[in-house]
Amino acid sequence: MSVLRKIYNKANWKLLLISIVLFGLFMVGVLPYISSLTEQYGSGPDTMFDFGLGSYYEARIRYGIDGRRLYIILRWTFDVVWPMVYTFFYFMAIGYIAKKIDDKVGYKWMIIPVIAVALDFLENTIATIFMASFPKDVDVVVYSLMVSSMLKWLFISITMLLILYLIIRRAVQLIGKNRK
Repeated sequence: MSVLRKIYNKANWKLLLISIVLFGLFMVGVLPYISSLTEQYGSGPDTMFDFGLGSYYEARIRYGIDGRRLYIILRWTFDVVWPMVYTFFYFMAIGYIAKKIDDKVGYKWMIIPVIAVALDFLENTIATIFMASFPKDVDVVVYSLMVSSMLKWLFISITMLLILYLIIRRAVQLIGKNRK
């Protein structure tokens, strides 16, 4: 927790602005480019929201040898950098706004995006195992992938809702100050 406290204490408007720009550049430039590299294969196992084992095995077959190799490479290059980018944004947004409103929970809010990014890396690990295990049927791996993906998206959603909550609290605070 002391690391989170240090990050929280360093959060300021400049770092928030840098994180927003970096996040935006990834959203409009890098993500579409990476997506274009694999669009010929369809959805990857880490982006599927299907609860049928067959869909995962079909996707793995559809990727073929080269596609599975590319998929694994992207999990350990791009999908290492991207979570760092969005976590930086989450940390700066939470830290900056929570400090502005003098939030009682403060830096402890940052545990939510930490859980999200940990689940993202777990999902990448499991997806790699799944793709690398071709042609074996590894049902437990697929189920683990489904669970890690759902939990990751749950914690990313909670993080976004938390940022929205903090923004609303800050807006209410500013409106209250302007009325006085």
